[in-house]
Amino acid sequence: MAASAPKRKATGFENAIEQLTPVELTIRGAFPPWLSGVLYRTGPGTYSIPSTSDPSKVTEIQHWFDGIAMHHRFEIHPASHGNPPRVVYRSHKGAPDLERRIADVGEYPSNLFAFAQRQRDVDPCASLFKKFFTTFAALGGAVSAMRNTDPDGKLSSVSVTMTPDMPGIRRPDNEKIYGTDRSTGPDVIVAKTDANVLQVLDPATLEPLKVLSYEHIDPRLSGQFSAAHACRDAKTGDFYNFVEEFSMQTTFKLFRIREDNGKVDVLARICEKDAPPTYIHSVTMTDRFVILCVWQAHIKQYGLSLLLTHNVADAIDKTWHPERPSVFYVIDRHNGGLVAKYKTDPFFAFHYLNAYDDPETGDVVIDLSVYPDTTVIDMLYLDKLRKPRLERVPWMGRVRRFRLSDPTKASAENQGTTATLDAKVDFTLPQSAAAELPTLAPGKHHHTYQYAYGITQRTASDDSLLSDGLIKFDMHAAAATASHGDLEGKDSKYAKIWHVPDVTPSEPIFAPRPGGTSEDDGVLLSVALDSSPEKGAGQSALVVIDAQTMEEVARAEMPVVYPFGFHGVYTPNGVAARKSAL
Repeated sequence: MAASAPKRKATGFENAIEQLTPVELTIRGAFPPWLSGVLYRTGPGTYSIPSTSDPSKVTEIQHWFDGIAMHHRFEIHPASHGNPPRVVYRSHKGAPDLERRIADVGEYPSNLFAFAQRQRDVDPCASLFKKFFTTFAALGGAVSAMRNTDPDGKLSSVSVTMTPDMPGIRRPDNEKIYGTDRSTGPDVIVAKTDANVLQVLDPATLEPLKVLSYEHIDPRLSGQFSAAHACRDAKTGDFYNFVEEFSMQTTFKLFRIREDNGKVDVLARICEKDAPPTYIHSVTMTDRFVILCVWQAHIKQYGLSLLLTHNVADAIDKTWHPERPSVFYVIDRHNGGLVAKYKTDPFFAFHYLNAYDDPETGDVVIDLSVYPDTTVIDMLYLDKLRKPRLERVPWMGRVRRFRLSDPTKASAENQGTTATLDAKVDFTLPQSAAAELPTLAPGKHHHTYQYAYGITQRTASDDSLLSDGLIKFDMHAAAATASHGDLEGKDSKYAKIWHVPDVTPSEPIFAPRPGGTSEDDGVLLSVALDSSPEKGAGQSALVVIDAQTMEEVARAEMPVVYPFGFHGVYTPNGVAARKSAL
């Protein structure tokens, strides 16, 4: 259906132009002379697919999360030998075969699962229990990977997060295991999503090379869901995540893939009443622990509702149950085993800001962007996002700090049995400082930190779309302000905003200055869409923002409109990929 908003205001949610041939962008301002590397980004690129037989009939993607994949590459060259700085851009569709299949069929294929796409003629009854144990593998398009019917990796739409040189992944020609310590840029990029499916990309062209699952890396890692946001140890390069396997009693398998040899260690299996089938977008860790939070986004009917809906959003139980707590499971990330679990009032979330071990108390501190319920999922349908701002309500989560009392003491006091304790809430920032797509300086993941960054959306602003600014949090100042009472109206004490009218920025990715002495010594890289009237249908640019002052220093203007995407990673030249990526 046609969007109700003016065309220029919905450009970021329309089909993007694939840029297979590298193109140089127009530089404005002063690019830092030390900024040298590649920014990779991914997200939706196609929302409308005309029928092959009748182009007047168009299949419309309904939800932001279901837009068909497009991957992007910004190669940043500093000034040298009297030549000015350069930014070279290219993009590549992530699932061209899926687009062709939709065009040929004239609708979204009913045998494929989606995040929120509502389909016609779904058969929920045929061979129900056989489908329960087999067809679930199709979730998120993974059926093609599981059955090896997508050898080129171009049928599955995988476009949420990206991991350079992920341990355990081999090239299609099987030349070498990636995850090795290279300093000349990544050998391979792996795109991830919330299903147990991975897409291997060529790091130079972004061409999809193959699709596989965690089960291909180790047969013990069977399951339908996984976290798009995994964790990476910057020192060892080891990779941490979970897979979620639906059955009459769902099992979460927390695992590690070793950087040095690609082998898998299953650290814990969680299979209990407090951990039903759940949509979980991310996992976190500290120096000592991996933490899985089972928040309230439970899949109805032991997961079987997915067979009725063929999408995740409608399978989630939207009835809120205040009596059902959200539960943090704390796993020893070095030796394995569940150490403790902590309950708190129910909430929903997509993203962690960070987690770390408190060096003074041994407590685990966890920062999340939280929601009071799952309503936000329905707010991200495209017919809602394309509406003028005054017809919409703010959708972003509030930053909340949880504190889990030292898990090692809890385990010792319970003499080897798993302790169940209460999580403490240290503070929750107000809606006026809401944030999503949070990021940090690369070296601060899983450690004590001071600054976090994200997109933000203020309640009284111009008619920009998805977000209207970037926000920088001083978490030390936030904690200090919270200790003195109410946080309302005190945003200026702990937050800085970058805001330009009619500009919608994407996730800010931190690029550290080599040799920098402070945590915020670097710049933020964000692809922003300028929808101001003088830009007509809109213009996108890679914007460079001083992370200390939150002021723009330069931009690289693009010849095409960049679609509103999800996540990315910056890989500086001369730095091993594991030091800059999750």
